[in-house]
Amino acid sequence: VLGCALTLSTFAQSRNYSAFEKKEVRPIATKLEAQQQTQISPEINSSSFERSTLDTERIDISSSSNMFGIFIADQRVVSAQPGANMITFGNRAGGSFGATGNDLRIAFSTDLGNSFTNFTVSPLAGSGFMFRYPSVSIFNPAGNSNTENMLAVYSGPFTDAAGWKGQYYGSCNLDGTNVNTTFDNNEPTVYINHLNMGLVALPDGHVHVASSRLDGTSASYTHEGWEVQNGMYNAETNTIDWADEPVKIIPELLEDGRTDAG
Repeated sequence: VLGCALTLSTFAQSRNYSAFEKKEVRPIATKLEAQQQTQISPEINSSSFERSTLDTERIDISSSSNMFGIFIADQRVVSAQPGANMITFGNRAGGSFGATGNDLRIAFSTDLGNSFTNFTVSPLAGSGFMFRYPSVSIFNPAGNSNTENMLAVYSGPFTDAAGWKGQYYGSCNLDGTNVNTTFDNNEPTVYINHLNMGLVALPDGHVHVASSRLDGTSASYTHEGWEVQNGMYNAETNTIDWADEPVKIIPELLEDGRTDAG
């Protein structure tokens, strides 16, 4: 019986082997080429596809005398007023749009960025002061959507070429008129105290901007906490009235001598 089974098994295996046929291997490229030939994109005639969604349309809204317009990430250079379809951008002026790097250029759009209007703000004539690293925002009274009732609000450090002289903060109409800028000199111990962090102008008229104060020199300095400058909208003059001096915020660790600029 065993011999018969082995004979049947051998016969079956021989029969199975003989059923195989030798096939030529098809190159992979042949199949890929066939697929490429059959993948034909349909023509799109709809006007909604006239421009690819990946395309962008560039609109020049401002220029600067150099690339050094942003000192810290907390500067507010772009802001929005959704109720007025408004976008605002502020920076050091100069370049192809004109003015100098000592001025500010403020651009705003009231059609969601399709077009922009811009103007410049300059330091006091003859002062020798030069604007640097501005933050710019818009004061828009609650319920208002008319740009004639809005103010551009700005702040930052200024220099007199000899070093960091102090801080400026001000406001103006959106046609560049009614300019009202306050210049405050730094205290003698200050190395850097740029009041341009998180500038915000609230609908109720309150304005706030902060700094991170460093005392000393470029060779050796310490972190002395933060300062916050406050302002309030004056409806009679249509300007921002600024506090006489910033509020100093000194952390407890600093009082114990356990923090520094690092």
